Amino acid sequence: MIQIAAAHGMTVYPCGEGQELAAYGADCSGCMTKRTYEKALHTTLAIPPPRRADGAGV
Repeated sequence: MIQIAAAHGMTVYPCGEGQELAAYGADCSGCMTKRTYEKALHTTLAIPPPRRADGAGV
């Protein structure tokens, strides 16, 4: 599947498999990243930083 995707200009982003598929050409850096969403949506996202566990400040 990874080779077929590459032949069509696509990248496979597996989720939760660790780094095992990287040797075959998959991008194992994460499937739910800001970069992945921005690429799929063709735009940039302004994502606020996460709040602290105690709910204080940003």
